[in-house]
Amino acid sequence: GPGPAGLSHGLGRVVVQRSRARPADAVVLDGQQRTITLTLLLAAVRDAAIAADAAAAAPLTRRIDGVLLRPRTGGPCVGEADGAAVRYAYQAGLEGLPRAETVRLVASREDRRAVCSLVLGVPLDIGSAGSARLQACYALFRREAAALCAQAEGGAGGEAGGARAVAALEAAAPRAPAR
Repeated sequence: GPGPAGLSHGLGRVVVQRSRARPADAVVLDGQQRTITLTLLLAAVRDAAIAADAAAAAPLTRRIDGVLLRPRTGGPCVGEADGAAVRYAYQAGLEGLPRAETVRLVASREDRRAVCSLVLGVPLDIGSAGSARLQACYALFRREAAALCAQAEGGAGGEAGGARAVAALEAAAPRAPAR
């Protein structure tokens, strides 16, 4: 619908294919760039909220992590039942990255490690132009979220300012429709 000043926007369609073995899992066939952009935006908002006031940010952090990360079940999200080709396709490029199996959106092979690293808050070793672009996108979102926090704090500083900053981020975050 129309936004500020009568402007409207949309993300377009995202086409996914559901896994037969795991109906909750899906492969993005069209719209990966849009979903990665939104993933990086959520991670940046979460991280800015934590930096402003970790205690006040806890509810927002749980909500965002509920979108970005799989619940920890103790087992990998891709297992023996999925077959060697599926396991390789999912895991390639994530070797040695702690908790990579918890990230819900797994990007194409070129961007896979960078997206997982940014979502998990793991230092990113920029090895490709694509990784550098993703890092720059995340950094832009993080700066904008931090600016919103600083504006909301309005010189209050301390605990009150951090709580106001987190409240501003929560207010700016879109709500998912009730199911």
